Amino acid sequence: MRGTVALTSLGCSKNLVDSERMLGLLVREGFTIAREANRADVVIVNTCGFIESAKEESVRAILDLTALKRAGRVRKVIVSGCLAERYADDLRRDIPDADGFLGVGERDRIVDLVRDVNRGVEEAPIRRAPSPDDHDDDTGRFRLTPRHYAYLKISEGCNRRCTFCIIPRIRGDMRSKPIDVIEAEARELAASGALEINLVSQDTTDYGFDISRRRDLPALLRRLDAVEGVKWFRMLYCHPQTFTDEIADVLAGAKRIAPYVDIPFQHASDRVLSRMKRGTTRADLSRIVRLLRNRVPGVTIRSTFLVGFPGETDADFHELLNFLDEHRLDRVGCFTYSREENTPAFDYQSQVPADLMRERLHELMSLQREIAFELAEARVGTRAEAIVQGASTRVPGFLEARGAAEAPDVDPVILLPADCGARAGDMVRARFERRLEYDLVGRVEGVDDARCMLNSARRTDTRSVLAPATLKSHLG
Repeated sequence: MRGTVALTSLGCSKNLVDSERMLGLLVREGFTIAREANRADVVIVNTCGFIESAKEESVRAILDLTALKRAGRVRKVIVSGCLAERYADDLRRDIPDADGFLGVGERDRIVDLVRDVNRGVEEAPIRRAPSPDDHDDDTGRFRLTPRHYAYLKISEGCNRRCTFCIIPRIRGDMRSKPIDVIEAEARELAASGALEINLVSQDTTDYGFDISRRRDLPALLRRLDAVEGVKWFRMLYCHPQTFTDEIADVLAGAKRIAPYVDIPFQHASDRVLSRMKRGTTRADLSRIVRLLRNRVPGVTIRSTFLVGFPGETDADFHELLNFLDEHRLDRVGCFTYSREENTPAFDYQSQVPADLMRERLHELMSLQREIAFELAEARVGTRAEAIVQGASTRVPGFLEARGAAEAPDVDPVILLPADCGARAGDMVRARFERRLEYDLVGRVEGVDDARCMLNSARRTDTRSVLAPATLKSHLG
């Protein structure tokens, strides 16, 4: 029995890759993919269970879909991903209208599960913990990103035990894909039209250690740098403890590795970093910033910080502010601490009150707002290559584009006049003329004609790596 399936993907880009893999498996088995939940027989929600706000969003999504089921607008609801892995028994008890649950280690069972729920088979969930020898096969994905960019997961799981983080309990220990497998996937994504490929994992700089007992990220980057058809590979989720001079040297000499490093520092107080078990000190973080700026021309550094960790004092917080003021990072995200059960920090004394966490969050982001505005102003009058994303939903009359310095979803964008002649997926050369809040407003000085012709040939209604002719028959 086949039918129509829709999927809602929540959480991080790594979860998105899992969603795309599940959809690809379903398409190959003859299922039709619906764009809207209420047009599907079976709806899958791929959940996030990382922090409290993500769990709440996932539960709301499940409840919305089971309400559609009760109203007769969908037949079956499947819950997959981190929340299903972490709370399958609770969800099965509390949300009986959900028809099936799939943990993170069971992702490739999706076709069998959809068939089972369609037949009304009552099946106890199989809790298959990921094996240390496993690595995910992410080929043949039905991509949910626009055709011109994609995410490539280089490993799954994490060997670190940061005291605030639940991910190793959900995703297991690190399992790196072999370099040959990653390269083949990158070539498949490039052939499908991806000009920009973002490398993701739980711990990018630890890549390969589980395979060879050495960290092979530099070797991987060198191999990917030879993949034709890709404009940028961008590194996300780098851990500072294992960020080496060799990685910086590869960035400095690469053709296709964007001079962009996403490296969550989490804090800058030695006392807090020690309690977090991050394996770094403020001096280590300062060294990395100086290393990148000294060796990698035009580098963009993005980091994230966590405020309100148990025991964080005013002095600790002001160390963080001073670090940010000293180093003036290009991009910064900040979050308040989320107290997660089954993590060591859950039982720490001196939990910081929620109102004080919010106050500190506001103060840190106010400082970063000033820094970001000044850095954006400094780019006015300069030029950069950028990939057009499409019409802006925030600023009428403009297109949005991203260059090497702008990662998808988390960073500001480049705004270009809608009548500049470029379309989504085109590579352009832009000159920045002014700042609009965090974003830069520019004008197009040139369009890569060859790339435009290629993208025009590739433009379809779909974003899959599957052949367009095959895909068309599977879209509802």
